Amino acid sequence: MPGRSYLASSGFSPGFALYSQVVSGIGSTRKPGEAPGSLEKRHAQYNVSFHQTHPKNYIVERKPSPSIILRTDRSTDGSQICYGAGTMLGIIGGTSLFFADLPPLEEKIIPTPYGKALVYTGDICLIPRHQNTLPPHNINHRAHIAALKILGVDRIVAFGSVGSLHVKYPPGSLLIPKDFISWGKIPTFHDTTMVHVMPGFDHNLIIALANMHPDIKIGGTYIQTTGPRFETVAEVQTLSRIADMVGMTVASEATLAAELKIKIAAICTVDNYANGIGDELISYETIVAAAKEGSARISLILERVVEELQ
Repeated sequence: MPGRSYLASSGFSPGFALYSQVVSGIGSTRKPGEAPGSLEKRHAQYNVSFHQTHPKNYIVERKPSPSIILRTDRSTDGSQICYGAGTMLGIIGGTSLFFADLPPLEEKIIPTPYGKALVYTGDICLIPRHQNTLPPHNINHRAHIAALKILGVDRIVAFGSVGSLHVKYPPGSLLIPKDFISWGKIPTFHDTTMVHVMPGFDHNLIIALANMHPDIKIGGTYIQTTGPRFETVAEVQTLSRIADMVGMTVASEATLAAELKIKIAAICTVDNYANGIGDELISYETIVAAAKEGSARISLILERVVEELQ
């Protein structure tokens, strides 16, 4: 398959500067003061070529996967940087996703300016949200979303466990939220720049996901708390007035995805009633048990998502 060429401007984009990183041959930099041609030589081993047409413009070519576009940019220290912008599906979820029949995936550690991320890559990119052990409040969401951007992901399906804030959504329900609220601080890539984005879930992706299983329902608002503790009864009573489900991760992921212009939607499994809504006393163990019970259905949905949206 012939390669394609793309004209990419190297003007500084303050929103997302990936600097001084070499990521599996997909992201790399020209170091300050580095001689012209050295960047091209370092890319030769990855079958990626840069043809300089102007001091601030490059023709970027990647073979044999034209769906992956490498874009050059300039970081705050003057380095040339490149990152992916392609047409790949990204999945974020828990360990239950690995029970699904997925295409072959290779485990990789992807370095980003925000830390390293464990990613399983192949025809899709899959990130285990908790990186095996991390509690919700310690998840490095910026590294996760940055790694997906580097790898060429342009749409994300996030699978998340939630507590129901209303009896009409009993445990076992599958919900696609249409909007979200953050009850705490949300991470951002714009720590030093004045940039405002319009966050939200992608409507077309929501519609597509709704067709993946007859049990899935569209609607409701997701509200994110900080965790890792559960919400108090008084907090749940308050949250139930403005939202339908409560979780600890998806709002952060959706906001960061919006900042990098990655489409995102979520499929949320109701694993328990929120504190005080039902009669059962909730615990981490009961949530894990509910997740295991529903893992077969989630695996089937994931397989369908990969088949239809890949």
